[in-house]
Amino acid sequence: MRYVLALLLCAGRLFAGDDGLHLKGDIDVVKIDKVIVVKEDRTVVRSLPFKVTAPPGAADYRWTVPAGVVFSDLGDTIEITAAAKGEVSLSARRLLIDFDKKTTTFKVDSIIFNVGDVTPPTPPKPPVPDPPKPPAPVPVKGLRVLVVQEDTTGAKLLSIAQSRELNSQAMFDYAKAKFARGLDGTPEFKKVDKDVNIANLNDVWKQFFADWQKNANGSVPWIVVSNGDTGFSGPLPETGILDLIRRYEQ
Repeated sequence: MRYVLALLLCAGRLFAGDDGLHLKGDIDVVKIDKVIVVKEDRTVVRSLPFKVTAPPGAADYRWTVPAGVVFSDLGDTIEITAAAKGEVSLSARRLLIDFDKKTTTFKVDSIIFNVGDVTPPTPPKPPVPDPPKPPAPVPVKGLRVLVVQEDTTGAKLLSIAQSRELNSQAMFDYAKAKFARGLDGTPEFKKVDKDVNIANLNDVWKQFFADWQKNANGSVPWIVVSNGDTGFSGPLPETGILDLIRRYEQ
């Protein structure tokens, strides 16, 4: 019956006041912070009940209201009597009839408002920059590893775990696949005694050994890993040696 009555009332005229949905009640317009920290107007409903109105004169109104919002449908108006605090978004679909042109169209209006105070959104955390890469111990391109140890009986030797990992098949396979190659075609992975005669080392390994002399203060076992851009120079870890080297894979 209401639908038929609306059709009769609307016959022969166009609709005026077609300017969207409106709130009626104890409301304010306040400034809120968006995630991009730009102020915008936001309507805040301070107390219940309150009304939301659509432009009058449509032939039919269909309201879409979030779950948990209690309301009465009054045609071009709904009265909200209960709603949780926070943001509410709702819409109304209107049936518009032009009897002169014999056309019908639907128009949907939406509105967003807050019930109660506005809680500012938490701004996104700025991205954490990657920590700066340490400088390469030796500025020579290609992944190379030098282990400085002590071969003298009674001094600090490699532990069983360190020796097992340095001489493992996994280490051999990785060195073969990823390490730079020397003049003889073998992977550049060298273990030397701390008292080695450096005259017997080529220029690249002399630079590696010089890094140990500069930073280790005579400490052994020590590992120097360098790929020419970054690397590591420090005490040889008890375990995870291969994982340490992999960090500097290019």
